Amino acid sequence: MKQQLSAKNIPHSSLHIWVMSFIVALLLVMALATAARLPHYLATGDGVRLVGTVIFNLLALAGVVDNVHTHFLFWQNQNQAVAQPA
Repeated sequence: MKQQLSAKNIPHSSLHIWVMSFIVALLLVMALATAARLPHYLATGDGVRLVGTVIFNLLALAGVVDNVHTHFLFWQNQNQAVAQPA
């Protein structure tokens, strides 16, 4: 049985996906920079910054996972359109 893909969840152009990839990459760089400060926050007992950093890093990771999933869906949708010309 073939699965039907939902076209409403996939952006209409690859430009949207690549712009979002750039934004997510910037967030990932910032998350890596903040992760470098985690040992300092642990040593000083700065719980607020520690929790904020962990939440920011988890959000950045969720953005990366969602972006990879969007790239996969877009690629799958393009391949399906090529395989079944209208």
